[in-house]
Amino acid sequence: MTLHTLNHSSFSFDVSGLLRAAGEGDVLLLIEDGVYTALDANTLDRVRDAGMEVRLLEPDVAARGVGERLPVSLGLVDYAGFVALVCDTDKTVAWF
Repeated sequence: MTLHTLNHSSFSFDVSGLLRAAGEGDVLLLIEDGVYTALDANTLDRVRDAGMEVRLLEPDVAARGVGERLPVSLGLVDYAGFVALVCDTDKTVAWF
């Protein structure tokens, strides 16, 4: 299982390469401006269709004020949760 981190919004980053590299059961953690990707329903559907889980870094969601606009189904993680994801996955790939 791989942890993929994305720090750019899907509105300015084509996720096609990420989806080609992803596998069933991988985790996508949206960080920094990547949290805006959670507002893009089309991209979320593509990511979920690829069998990936989606999580968001809570401090980045709070800093950008988008928490109330996010789908309820998305999980938030704090910094400790981020570290746990890194430890629980075989590798981490940063997309930026």
